[in-house]
Amino acid sequence: KDSKPVADAIQTLLLQHCLRTHTRDEAIRILYGPSQERQIDFDLVPMRKSTILAEDLENYTSHLKFESVLQYVAIPRLDFENLATSKWKLEPFWNSKGRKDYLAIFDWLHKKGVHHIIRVIVVDHEERPHSDAVIIRALSPFGVERLDWQRFDLCSHAIYKAVQNLTQLKLYCSGNEAILKSWSSKTGLVNLKQLRKVEVDIELWMDCMRSFATFIQNYEPTGDQTSIKLALIDDGVDSTYNDLSCSIKGGESYSIRDNELGLWNPYYHSSNGHGTVMACLIRQMCPKVELYVAKLNEVPTQDNIQITAASAIKAINWAREMNVHVISMSWSIEKISAKDAGELQIAVERAIANGILLFCASDDQGNIRPDQSETYPARCNPSAVFRIGAATRSGIQSEWVRRVDYILPGEKEQLIPSIGDQLSSHDARTASSLATALGSGIAALILHCAALNNQDDFKALRKWERMNNAFKNLCKSHQTANNYLHVREVFGKYLPKSGSDEDSQSKRAIANIVSYLMRE
Repeated sequence: KDSKPVADAIQTLLLQHCLRTHTRDEAIRILYGPSQERQIDFDLVPMRKSTILAEDLENYTSHLKFESVLQYVAIPRLDFENLATSKWKLEPFWNSKGRKDYLAIFDWLHKKGVHHIIRVIVVDHEERPHSDAVIIRALSPFGVERLDWQRFDLCSHAIYKAVQNLTQLKLYCSGNEAILKSWSSKTGLVNLKQLRKVEVDIELWMDCMRSFATFIQNYEPTGDQTSIKLALIDDGVDSTYNDLSCSIKGGESYSIRDNELGLWNPYYHSSNGHGTVMACLIRQMCPKVELYVAKLNEVPTQDNIQITAASAIKAINWAREMNVHVISMSWSIEKISAKDAGELQIAVERAIANGILLFCASDDQGNIRPDQSETYPARCNPSAVFRIGAATRSGIQSEWVRRVDYILPGEKEQLIPSIGDQLSSHDARTASSLATALGSGIAALILHCAALNNQDDFKALRKWERMNNAFKNLCKSHQTANNYLHVREVFGKYLPKSGSDEDSQSKRAIANIVSYLMRE
């Protein structure tokens, strides 16, 4: 019998094992010694080009000889020009919507003798990504072990058809519930029998908002502008961190350090770092917001630290006197006397009557707490206070969250690193606390955009009904409506591109966003 096929198969297995378990330098030394004979990877990222001619692909790499197994293939966001399409036009996938560009790269690699790729990393286009059918056609000729195709809502059926022997998979979710269900269904990812690790990423949410915040920070319109004032009621804010002092315009402390001596804990210091984290997240959403900080009084209880209702009442009343537009309350009070409950109710109602938008954190206790015992201040006026809950990295409501109006990203590991390592160790207490800071920050951003557009829009969006409608429009901006804020489809879509008429583009972008959010 001819033993060559067996020998070739063994050689391929050994090559795969070597590239899978060793670094690039180690693998080259093991396979070739001092002189590298063949390429074990293909990386277009260092080209730093946004457009490439199809014929340049061959010119750029004509001297390369590839191993049949590659350690990785990395493709940045690229536009292909002069793409030869005639050979594919009769294939079923060709009529699918979306790009076909990257098919040329994988087809070329296959012709170069590549049959197996340990890791595939692709940055797709956001506006018009490659279709499922094209991805299947591009990847199915190869054995792929780890896939990171950066495109939202990649269909599980497409993944299975393209790369059945995956061991690791990174997915990008927009919050589409149908896709989430398909990934977890009996006909979904469970059919990838070799799959050992799945990572779902929605961090593009923060990327989008950071990009838009940078635009707002740099945009300098002419004329007088309305400043958006937000009261952060929490455990104080470390004003020395990250130039927060530039955003803080006022503060008051209701935190008693020594009652007998009349000593107080200052509002410009955060007791546990919680308020500082909230301030950073709010300012990331709306960089030009003016912060008014109220420091709550906290007392130890048998189980933990409890915020006093008396300090919360005083803080809300103080915020109203400061004529703020938004109040952010990333906390909850569990036990409260009837007297305090009544006074807290009055404070909340007066703030609402003054046209203040109130945001509070949803209860994160899941089914541990009886249904009828919703915490304060959410309990004061559920129909006029925004109750914010945390979403998982997959964009779905956290299992611990109950009774919410809207959900936003809330996982500490996802959000805190975007602020800075100095705060990453601070206790955020609940995921809904982080989500509440984002929600109140987005409300401030919407008001800021409305004020830039015209005063009529600004006055309208100060009302709970219109801001609630704006939040609903952010949810509806995605093809699957839920209570998750899909910011990319609005703030990402209308983000102006740099050009010769930047001021005109900026005005048009802001007008488009406000118009979209005010749709009935």
